Amino acid sequence: MTDKVLVVTPPDDVLIDGFRLLLVDLDADLAIEAAAVGHEEKLAFADSIIYTICEKFNATLWTQDEHFSRMPRVQYTGKKKSGH
Repeated sequence: MTDKVLVVTPPDDVLIDGFRLLLVDLDADLAIEAAAVGHEEKLAFADSIIYTICEKFNATLWTQDEHFSRMPRVQYTGKKKSGH
């Protein structure tokens, strides 16, 4: 049994709120590729899986996590600081 990862990509076939949804198998090949990306980019394994899937499907990663901000295919918006 493989784990599944939900990826949201630009519009195409099955649309929900303007986004195409894909269910991606997290198989050994993807895990190994993600581990290599994580090592190269200094990412935690979960983050490397997310980023690798976005690369594989030519998807934009939307995030508020600053460690992704310098990477291609990433739309980074910084977190708003609270007024305290």
